[in-house]
Parts: sequence; C-alpha cells; structure tokens
Amino acid sequence: KAVVSTQSTGALCYGKLPDTTANTLLKLSDILHALNVEDMLQSNTAHEIGASFFRYYSDDLLPLQFQLWKEHVGRSYADDEEHGMRQDIWAKNVKLIHEHNQLNKSYYLAMNQFGD
Repeated sequence: KAVVSTQSTGALCYGKLPDTTANTLLKLSDILHALNVEDMLQSNTAHEIGASFFRYYSDDLLPLQFQLWKEHVGRSYADDEEHGMRQDIWAKNVKLIHEHNQLNKSYYLAMNQFGD
C-alpha cells in the first residue's frame, strides 16, 4: 500500500493510486486547506464561491470543479455531447478568469451561473 500525504494539510490517502490520481488528490487537498471552506459554503452567492474556488487553476481539477459548479448552479444537460461541449466552454472561461486575475488588474473576474 502506498501512503500519500501533503505537508500543508497532513492529509493521508491509503492504497495504490495511479500517479495522476494521487497528484490530483494532493492538489485538491491543498486547495481545500488553503480556502476557508466553511466560510465559502456559508456564502449564498455564486460570485463569492466563484471568487474563492476559481483562484486555483489546474487542468487535473477542471472536471471536479465543473461538477461542483454544475451542482451549485443546478445545471444539467440533455446528453453527453452537450455536456462535453458545455464543459469545454466552461473550462476555457475558467482559464480566462484565472489568467486575468493573475495580472493583478484593477478588477477581478469570477465564475457565475452563465459560465457554460
């Protein structure tokens, strides 16, 4: 059995995990630790959640972030084709948001319910 841990969170994962899965879990663990998750979940606005959660960008986390975003805004799609198309659009928007916010301009972008 492999044990995967992070310095920042002390989170442990037991069992044999593929490298990409282990890396994704470590990134997610670090992100959740860095966020004040309790405060974020008490927020009732998409802007506040978007501003917190989408500060972090990783291609590995996009499917999970998309799933969480869909649940938060109550989104569902007619079929897999539409789901894939919407996820691609959403992922491009997340990348645009992240890249813009790294520039420290006078305004920040955040994900909202129209991101797909």
